[in-house]
Amino acid sequence: MMSDDMADADAMPMSDDMPMMDSAAAGQAGSGEGSVTEIDEAEGKVTIDHGPIAAVGWPAMTMAFSA
Repeated sequence: MMSDDMADADAMPMSDDMPMMDSAAAGQAGSGEGSVTEIDEAEGKVTIDHGPIAAVGWPAMTMAFSA
């Protein structure tokens, strides 16, 4: 079981200073598989959990997006 702190970290928004956002990956395309794990209509957010995307050097992660 994950602690609340760890669960919150999994849904942290992406930022340009994250190591996986290396500029060498900019402009590259890749594909992966994932699933929508949450839709929060009240907050206007959708959460996606995806596996690793090797072509751009991304590890598996959970990402929340705002509409």
